[in-house]
Amino acid sequence: MQYDTGKHCVFYHRYHIVWSTRYRYKVLTGGLRLCVRDICRQVCRENVVDILRGVLSSDHAHMLVPVPPKMAISDLCAR
Repeated sequence: MQYDTGKHCVFYHRYHIVWSTRYRYKVLTGGLRLCVRDICRQVCRENVVDILRGVLSSDHAHMLVPVPPKMAISDLCAR
């Protein structure tokens, strides 16, 4: 287990974020699947957050991300 450090703190925050499609319709296929993957990567890159693990299924997406304490999860997911 590797701890992260801030200016005045030491932390180990790992969040498991799951997005699902409405009514779990299986629409994340083909080009849309690649587009969703690229958007997730772009949002994490803009917020300087690494994706430790990520999986895209046809009806939902999983991400395991380390988020610093100064950033709210809602700020990461709302963009």
